[in-house]
Amino acid sequence: MSLIELMRSLHGYRGECSLDTWTARVTAHVVFKTLRRWKGERSLIDPTADLARIDVSKLDPERAMAMRSCLQRVQSHLAALHPLKAWTLVLHDVNGYDLREIAEITESTISAAQSRLVRGRKELHARIEDDPELRDFLDHMRGST
Repeated sequence: MSLIELMRSLHGYRGECSLDTWTARVTAHVVFKTLRRWKGERSLIDPTADLARIDVSKLDPERAMAMRSCLQRVQSHLAALHPLKAWTLVLHDVNGYDLREIAEITESTISAAQSRLVRGRKELHARIEDDPELRDFLDHMRGST
């Protein structure tokens, strides 16, 4: 999709920045537009998303069920956050994007992305601490490692 958009908008490149910067910006626009469109569809932060993709075949059934339940709970807590905080968290902590990339994707500044990440983590951690099932599961996992 990004390559198609780059080809469509090539006539608009005015040379005011490097070609790398321009292609990164066009690609970021495509990614963010896609993320916004996914908001109404199934997505990672949608608590009703299909969790069947998780490979739990090597886990015992009880542990697999507990992990799926916890993932559903984490997804519901993420879905309760402000969407930009949730996306920033997912883009950074799950997908490995750095703050500069997240700022481009979300069309914000690096400091805004960092602020959303810090505040989003703080809010998510507080929600997890207030969730007895998740808190107990994570305490158990910490004790077994």
